[in-house]
Amino acid sequence: MRELWQSLLRASGSLRWQIIALCVLPTLYLFASVVWYAYSARDREVREELRSHGQTAAVTLANRTAYALSQGQLTQVRESVQTLLKSDPEILSVTIYGEKRQPVLHETNGKTPIRPPDVLTEAVVHKPVYWVSLQQSGGASGTQPAMLNQEKIGTIRIALTAKQALAKRSQQFSVGILITSLALLVSMFVVAQLSGRLTNGLEQAMQAIRAIRQGERPERLVALDKGELGELQQSINQMSDSLDAARHRMEALVAERTRELEQSRNDAWAAREEIRHLLGRMHEAIEQERQSIAVEIHDELNASLVGTKLLAQRIVQLAQGGHQQSQQDIVQLAGQIAEISKSLYANGRQLVQRLRPEVLEVLGLAGALEEMLRVAQQSCPATRFEFEAQENWPELSERLAISAYRIAQEALSNTMKYAQANTFRLHLYAESNHLLMQISDDGCGFEPGQASQGIGLAGMRERVMALHGEIQIRAAKGVGCQIRVSLPLHGSQS
Repeated sequence: MRELWQSLLRASGSLRWQIIALCVLPTLYLFASVVWYAYSARDREVREELRSHGQTAAVTLANRTAYALSQGQLTQVRESVQTLLKSDPEILSVTIYGEKRQPVLHETNGKTPIRPPDVLTEAVVHKPVYWVSLQQSGGASGTQPAMLNQEKIGTIRIALTAKQALAKRSQQFSVGILITSLALLVSMFVVAQLSGRLTNGLEQAMQAIRAIRQGERPERLVALDKGELGELQQSINQMSDSLDAARHRMEALVAERTRELEQSRNDAWAAREEIRHLLGRMHEAIEQERQSIAVEIHDELNASLVGTKLLAQRIVQLAQGGHQQSQQDIVQLAGQIAEISKSLYANGRQLVQRLRPEVLEVLGLAGALEEMLRVAQQSCPATRFEFEAQENWPELSERLAISAYRIAQEALSNTMKYAQANTFRLHLYAESNHLLMQISDDGCGFEPGQASQGIGLAGMRERVMALHGEIQIRAAKGVGCQIRVSLPLHGSQS
C-alpha cells in the first residue's frame, strides 16, 4: 500500500494533482473500507436478529400451546401455529415434536416459496403445573413449596427466512451508499476548486522566482489571499524589489571598482617599467662583479694552486730520497702548503661572500623570486611559471631571505633539469610567525625513497634544518612533486 501511494504521488506530477490525491485517496480508502465492513456485517447482524426473534417466538408459542398439547388438543395448537405464521412472514414453518421426538404437527407459510431455512430455533414445551397458595389463620402467609422439575412433553422448531430482512437492509444500505457517494462527489469538487486556487497562486509565485533566478525582474504579483499564500506573494514582491535595488548598487560598485583596477593596472605598468630599468642596471652590476671574480680567481687562486702543485711534487721527490735532511725539507714544504691553503681558504670565503645574490637587497625576497621565475620563463618558454605572494611582508633577516631564495632556486633548477613539467608554481606567504613556501610542478615526478640524495634535496634540507624549520616533500611517478617549507621568522637572525 505504501509503494502504491508513493507511485501515485510520483505519477501525479503537478502540485494540484498531488493535493487532490492527498485529499481524495484517503477519503476513497475510508469510503471503501466502510462500505465493505457494512456489507460484510449486514448478513451477520440480520441472522443474529432473526435468531433472537425466532427464539422469542418459539418460547412464546411453547408457553401458549403447552396446555393444549398436554391435553392432546391439536386443533387448538394448529390454530395458534397458523396465527403465528400469518402474523410473522419471516417464519417459513413450525414443527412440533412429541416427547420422544416424533413429529406431531408441521405447518408452513403457504405464501412463501419453500426454500432452505436461514435460521432454525427450538423451544422445549413443558407440562403445565399449577400451585395453590394456602393462607393460615391470623393473616400469616403460608410457605410456598419447593419448585419441582417440569416434565417435558414436546419441542417446537421454527424455521425462519432472512429474505425480507436482507431486502430491507439492502434498501437501507443502498440509500446510505447513495448519500455517502453524493457527499464524496461534493467533497472532491470542493477539493478540486480549492486546489486549483492554491496551485494557481503558487504557479504565479514559481514563475516570479524563475524570473528572479534568471536575472530578470518579474511582474508584481497581486496578493488575492490574506493567508500564507498572500504573505508568500508579498514576500516575493519585496524580494524582487530588494534584488533590483541590490543589482543597481552592485553595478555601481563594479563600475567604480573597474575604474580603480584600471588605474592600478596603469600604475603597475609604470612601476614595472621602472623595475625593468632597475633590473637592467642590476644585471650590469652583477656581470661586472662576475668578471671581477673571474679575474681574481685566475690571477690569485690559479697561481696559488700551481704553486701548491709544485710544492707537492717536490715533497714526493724528497720522500723518495729517504735522507734526514729531506725530511726537514718536507716539513718545511708542508708548512708552505698549509700557508697557501690558508690563503686559498680566505680568498674562497671572500668570493662566497661576494656571490650573495644582490637582487635580494634591491627587490626583497618576493621580488627576487618573481624575477628569478621571469628569467626562467625566458629561458624555458615551454613551461609556465606562476608566482604568488602576499602584499605586506614582515621584516626578514638576511640569513632567512638568502636561505629561502636558495631553496626556491634549487627547486626551480631541479624542475627545469629533470621534471619536464608544463607548470611550475611558487606560493610565498607568512602565517603564524613562519615564512611558508609552497612549491609544486606537474612533471614526471620521482619516488622519494628511491631518489638519489644529491646536493639538491640534501642542500635544501640542510638549509631548513639550520633555521630550525620544517620541509615536506611529496612526489610520485607521473604526478609531479610538491614541496612545503616552513621557516620561523624569529630566532633566525644572522
